[in-house]
Amino acid sequence: MSRRVIYERFERGSELDPFNNLSRVAASEIYKTLKKHYIFSLLWVLGILVCFFAKGYKPSSEALTRYHNKLATLDQSALYRAEDDLFRAKAAYYHSKGWFYCDAVCNYHYQVVTELEKKVSLLTKNYEHQLSAAKKEVGLFSEQGAEEARSLFWSYFGSGKKTAQRMTFYDFLFTGAFTLWNDEGLLSFILRMLLNVFINFTISLIGAFFAFIFSLWSLIRSYQPDLLSAFFFFLCCFLGSFAFVLTWIAGLLLGTSSVALGLGSIIIRNSRLERERYRPHVPYEEQNY
Repeated sequence: MSRRVIYERFERGSELDPFNNLSRVAASEIYKTLKKHYIFSLLWVLGILVCFFAKGYKPSSEALTRYHNKLATLDQSALYRAEDDLFRAKAAYYHSKGWFYCDAVCNYHYQVVTELEKKVSLLTKNYEHQLSAAKKEVGLFSEQGAEEARSLFWSYFGSGKKTAQRMTFYDFLFTGAFTLWNDEGLLSFILRMLLNVFINFTISLIGAFFAFIFSLWSLIRSYQPDLLSAFFFFLCCFLGSFAFVLTWIAGLLLGTSSVALGLGSIIIRNSRLERERYRPHVPYEEQNY
């Protein structure tokens, strides 16, 4: 069979390729979904705006002066010494106790550890109270409050990405070994890894989002705001973090699915070419399409 006949049949058969108009259909469905759920779409847009453009207001010079003066009076040296004493007391208690009993020396070290834990807890509360008094001078919606909330989110988001990267690395090791052991094809291995990447990052980033939300309350409480301001700040942080994580996961889904569908399209076209190449020869004039 001539090359011209093969490619004419291929071009005619490519109209049935399910991957040809997939991007157009996907874009149309996404637009219909966003239009149907317009409230969710507006909240998502609002969250993106908050995430990237909410910087907080600049406090007055008097408030900044009081804020920096109170920060300068903070002294953590006593807390550091108490924590160091507690660390050494725990080490002494660990080395003095037995497997199933605790003698007089062990009980003495245990009492020392208990007293030092109370001391560290008291010093920590005093330090947090003084720091909270300093933060109250600038306010929750100040540049300092917004920057602290943003730094807290990026720390949890970075931890989530690192966790997903470690999970993907171990999946690559064990999946690669399984592929070699069972003589699995390269394409199946790539598709499996793409699925693992999406699952790992989705689970890790959702976990990071909830960890940020649960730790956000302690940050808000440290600025001593009123109830309405605390609720509004929490709502802004929730919308911004949720919109960013959702956008990140959607982009990851789009990237992995595009690669997977591209590989599937290549396989379908190659298999069609192979079938056409080995089909029995029929004169071009006698072919009926």
